[in-house]
Amino acid sequence: MKILIFCINIILIILTTNGCGEHVPEKTYSNGSKVEDGHDKENMVFDDMHPFIPILLKVTRGSHILVEAPEISNPAFHAALDKVLTDYNIKHKYKDDIVFINKSLLHDRELMMNYTNKALDEIP
Repeated sequence: MKILIFCINIILIILTTNGCGEHVPEKTYSNGSKVEDGHDKENMVFDDMHPFIPILLKVTRGSHILVEAPEISNPAFHAALDKVLTDYNIKHKYKDDIVFINKSLLHDRELMMNYTNKALDEIP
C-alpha cells in the first residue's frame, strides 16, 4: 500500500512540475485568457512555435549534409509551405508571410528537408 501511495505521489509531482521539481505555472496572457491543452490558437506563435527554417541536402565529395537555407525563404515559398503543412495536417501558423511550426519539429532536420523540398515543388 505504501508503494502505491509513493508511486501516485511521484506521478503527481511529475505531472505538476517540469520533471526537475520546479513547478510549471499555468500560462495566462495579459488579456486574461488561459492556455487550454497547451495550445492557445491566438498566441501559439509566442509559446511553442518557431519560424520554419528551410533545410536542403548538400552533397560534397560523396558526403551528404543537411544545411539551413534561409536564402530560399520568401513569400512564395511560405505560401507553398503553408499548403504542404496543411496537406500533411501539421500544426502550424501562417502569419505575415511567415510560417511558424512547433519547436519540437525543428529537431528532425530530415523532415524539415522533406517539407522544404515539397514546398519548392509547389512553387510554380
